[in-house]
Amino acid sequence: YFNENQKHKIPRISECSSFCLRRLPMISRLGEKKRLPTVEDIIKDKDAAFKRTVFGSQLETIMENELDSNVPRIVTKLLSDLTALKACKVEGVFRVPGEETKVMEVKERIENDDYTSVITDPHTAASLLKMWFRELSEPLFSSVIYDKCVEASESIEDSVAIANCLPPGHLRVLKCLIAFLKTICAPENVEESKMTDYNIAMVFTPCLLRCSSDNPGEILQNQQKERDFVKNLLKAL
Repeated sequence: YFNENQKHKIPRISECSSFCLRRLPMISRLGEKKRLPTVEDIIKDKDAAFKRTVFGSQLETIMENELDSNVPRIVTKLLSDLTALKACKVEGVFRVPGEETKVMEVKERIENDDYTSVITDPHTAASLLKMWFRELSEPLFSSVIYDKCVEASESIEDSVAIANCLPPGHLRVLKCLIAFLKTICAPENVEESKMTDYNIAMVFTPCLLRCSSDNPGEILQNQQKERDFVKNLLKAL
């Protein structure tokens, strides 16, 4: 139905069909929500297909809506907040989840183009950053180059070479992220953060790479290679 109606003569049907097709892969990947939607959730989401979104969109689409930015504002804001909150010294940052109510509150404000939220808990900012990367409709390392990433996992040089071949916008975002993550697992901080490069790779690999296979054996087999690929980037990008 959605495929057939992407070019429907009624614009709202066309827009809604295209939106649903973009969202279905993410919903399938992330599974059902942990709680039933409230009336407020339904009211907020009923027009989601007809408004710009920051979460669950393609990076290219977000950047088209932010022509004055080199990287999405959400990345700049959250990395700035994490830096101000000295997240590099916080134990379990990116591993310990933020309070769900607060995370969803800030997320909703960002979706309404309000970036003025004052975040006081580093785990809130960390959870939002992970969520944004994980909910991108296509990860920074797309399915087209996934196999190459896995194959390059044994070589730091090959891993960095693949990263440097990303589209410019993807590469800028990746470099911003990696530069910050390096501070978390730096020797002078890891004693307090308890987040080694291995731990960081464990947390962020699902946000940057997605195996398209439905074969549990293949998915399990590739997990260590995926983590090794991300660890290589943390070491040398």
